[in-house]
Amino acid sequence: MVNDPEKQALLAWGFDTWQQSESKLESLPWQFIHGDMNPENILVRGDQVTGLVDFGDSCFNPVICDLAICLPYMMMDRSDPLEAAVAVTRAYHEIRPLTEAELCVLYSLICGRLATTIAVSTKRRLIDPDNPNWFGEEESTWSLLEQLNMRRQALNRLRLPGSVVFFRLVVLLQLLLHRVRHRVVVAEFHREATLALAHALELGVVVAE
Repeated sequence: MVNDPEKQALLAWGFDTWQQSESKLESLPWQFIHGDMNPENILVRGDQVTGLVDFGDSCFNPVICDLAICLPYMMMDRSDPLEAAVAVTRAYHEIRPLTEAELCVLYSLICGRLATTIAVSTKRRLIDPDNPNWFGEEESTWSLLEQLNMRRQALNRLRLPGSVVFFRLVVLLQLLLHRVRHRVVVAEFHREATLALAHALELGVVVAE
């Protein structure tokens, strides 16, 4: 269905990245999730989320999957998609604290979501290529998956030991825990977070195999 060899390789990378975390999902917290938190399904009044609609994709899944499904929509068409992901994840964590195990699979789940979206869109194009509602985000999805792949390639070239996880988010979680444990004032926390995230973007955060 995808004829371009470069796009085929990118799509395969997205699914392979997801598969790396598949075995870890069983041990994570599970519950019924919404399953499709995109901007069209999120109700907002002012700067507050007031509700969700469209529960057709609800299912019993790891809780972190809801965030992994939502984040790509927040990351698309951004000059720095990871910065957007950090902002959403920080807000999510303040309401429903994330574990390090959940954060360590988040990057893989996002890549898997993007690859799945592309695969479904490509299949639908064979069914109804003129449907105006099916392909609006296809180009942005390809672009985001390519951006994430390029960042991973850059980190791989550094030959870092161990597994490079969703590095900026892991740093963020550590800082959030530090703020809670040591009552770091908010201004100081934001300053430390900015510096640490900028450093993480350049060097990556590594966890041992």
